[in-house]
Amino acid sequence: ANAQQKAETPATAEKPTDPRIAKFSSELATLHTLWKARKYREAIAPAERLTALAREIYGENHLRFSGSLFNLAMLYRNTGQYEAAFAVFAKVFTIQHPLRSPTNKAYKRILRQLDETGQRVGTGREVVGYLETAIEKIAAEGAAGTTHDVEIQARLGRLLRFLADYDRAEQILREALTLRRRIAPPDDISIVMDLNNLAGIVRARGKYAEAAKFYKEAIDVQIRIKGENNANTGILLDNIAVMYLTMGQPEEAEPYQKRALAILEKTLGDHHRSTGIALGNMAELYRNLSRYAESEPLFRRAIAILTKALPPNHPLLGAVTDNYAGLFQQRGQHEKALETYRKAITILSAAHGPEHPEVAVAYNNIGLALGS
Repeated sequence: ANAQQKAETPATAEKPTDPRIAKFSSELATLHTLWKARKYREAIAPAERLTALAREIYGENHLRFSGSLFNLAMLYRNTGQYEAAFAVFAKVFTIQHPLRSPTNKAYKRILRQLDETGQRVGTGREVVGYLETAIEKIAAEGAAGTTHDVEIQARLGRLLRFLADYDRAEQILREALTLRRRIAPPDDISIVMDLNNLAGIVRARGKYAEAAKFYKEAIDVQIRIKGENNANTGILLDNIAVMYLTMGQPEEAEPYQKRALAILEKTLGDHHRSTGIALGNMAELYRNLSRYAESEPLFRRAIAILTKALPPNHPLLGAVTDNYAGLFQQRGQHEKALETYRKAITILSAAHGPEHPEVAVAYNNIGLALGS
């Protein structure tokens, strides 16, 4: 089942000898109807009733109860209640961990939701513990070195990179890529994500030549398997463009960035977060080329899209806002730059916490604006 669109369904039917089970089935049918219609807020009340019934009938250590909790957590997530969603996802993991193998799809789905929701609410360190627990169980089950193992290892590496634990992230992502190359068939698209992840961490550490090698291999594999006009192709092109821009080579970045934006607008449309990110990166590229008249409207479009597509304290929104402030600074609009830098640091501090490197950069930018 698609975790964002469908609720979990009981694996087996119960004989309605207990009137509570008949009520459970009725509430579940109501939940499915509302879920299918995407009436997520209206579905929360029946989901809460369903969870209470499941606890009463089956107890707190039953998969039926954890399935009801999962549905409730997804509704919280789909209505923007990320902190509540994370707390419930954590409860689901606690129930499912001793009952299911980490190779189980439902188990891995919980890890994915914990990871994605945890990054939104700043609980990434807690998620690291859940992922490490899953990896330990995989080893205990004799599944180390399998595709299940590499999937969770790669997720852990990506999260550690997000948390700026670069040494450990790079080690884990290198090991994941080596393992994937050994066990995956040539047409396994998963290797593209592994290459992209490793490229991102070595880029963050200034190893640009190696990052370019990984990005280009990822793009080649992606296009060979999925073609040019694919959203992931656009995202990969956007990533390598950002790398060249970080290296101070905007002219090298521009053709990649133009291709990326054209593909993402075609495949995802004008309102998707990935399109907004690419617009922000194109705006930043033009800022670096001193093409301010072209840069400013792209920044405005990017921020408008990301404000609607992302939570208010998402780090990507903070990064684009910080770059937009840099445009005002370069144009000598220092008061406007200062105002925008302060918006950026509010977002980044909420997203990452006060000790993250991106927050340090934002403070430095505010200092420059005050100096100006």
